[in-house]
Amino acid sequence: SEFMEFAQFLTVMNFFAHTSDGQARAREAGVQTTSARTAALIDMLERDPACMADVVPSLPKALVSKLWTSSFAEACEKEYAAVGTDGAGSASLKSLLPSVVGLSQPYPFRLSEAGSAALA
Repeated sequence: SEFMEFAQFLTVMNFFAHTSDGQARAREAGVQTTSARTAALIDMLERDPACMADVVPSLPKALVSKLWTSSFAEACEKEYAAVGTDGAGSASLKSLLPSVVGLSQPYPFRLSEAGSAALA
């Protein structure tokens, strides 16, 4: 679903932008500076979120194993349904952010509302 992709996107962006492990993964990718690789990955995702498949190999297996599962997809569907939508079948970014933050709380790569708002 689009909401699941949004939740994955924000979590991955948070991982690269705000965690030491995300910066270390960028370093392991062979780029001269962590900040340059992280910025490149973030820029790639900002320009085209469909590039997620190109970014996934740079992510830790623990993150991928949590975000690309049927249980995460089901949790996203449940959260999206709980938020509700406008008459057009969509929800505002502001109303969705707390749900994405909540979905990430069980994990070490969890989001904060402030961090996710800055990335969205």
